[in-house]
Amino acid sequence: MKICPTCQESNHDAADLCMLCGAELPVLPEQGGVGGEGGPILLPSQPANPPVGTLAIAVYHDTEPRVVAYLPLLGDVCGLGREDASASQFPELDLSEAAGKGASVAYASRQHATILRDPSGQLTLVTHKRTTGTQVNRTLVEDGSRTAVCAGDRLVLGGRVRLKLVQF
Repeated sequence: MKICPTCQESNHDAADLCMLCGAELPVLPEQGGVGGEGGPILLPSQPANPPVGTLAIAVYHDTEPRVVAYLPLLGDVCGLGREDASASQFPELDLSEAAGKGASVAYASRQHATILRDPSGQLTLVTHKRTTGTQVNRTLVEDGSRTAVCAGDRLVLGGRVRLKLVQF
């Protein structure tokens, strides 16, 4: 998978131009290759052999165009936030897994939002009141609102935590 250096959109390995912004994509080197300036090529990590059709939240690094964690949507109701054992809060999509890997997950609330999947497969993002703010595709959504989302949509939590819904 190629990541656009301009907008961080995920693109197919064979693509030459970004499907979102049209920017030129880097040429992928052989496995273990180095970039043009001699530094390593930053490719997103990927879960080992995800089943085809699996939906997940990709958590991006704060400053680099790479994914630091994938959080699969396994149920029809998935809480999105950070674990807080002292308050007995254990969200299904725990952003704490990306802490220490370059994502400032502390900007997201412990109970930031919930992703619902209806029987037809449609996804809805429900933001919780008293959160630190949520954007869907660069549009700020109100706390307590419901927004339809799908694979390819970008989310920003707390103005800092960059996510993307991906389907394998």
